[in-house]
Amino acid sequence: MKILILQTNIPGRDVAVKIAEIIVEKRLAACANVLSEATSIYWWEKKLQREIEYPVVFKTTEALKDSLIKELRALHPHDVPEIVFPTLEGVEETYANWIIQETKA
Repeated sequence: MKILILQTNIPGRDVAVKIAEIIVEKRLAACANVLSEATSIYWWEKKLQREIEYPVVFKTTEALKDSLIKELRALHPHDVPEIVFPTLEGVEETYANWIIQETKA
């Protein structure tokens, strides 16, 4: 089974933690890491925006990818949330097995 990580940025630490908790509780990800704040600078509605956001990294399986995307879109406060799956060269077998076990309902 293929292991994936999903990366996103969420405005507000409390919101980021709550979204991470919901997704892990629903077993759409085995783990979520809410990282330290980052300043995001981006274009939105023809204006340059600057916002403090919190990077969040989810560990999941390929089988749960669509469900995770759907849940994140429903929970995320942005109209167009960052949903990125960085390419993984490989995942150590025992860690991959842990992710598979923890995402089973």
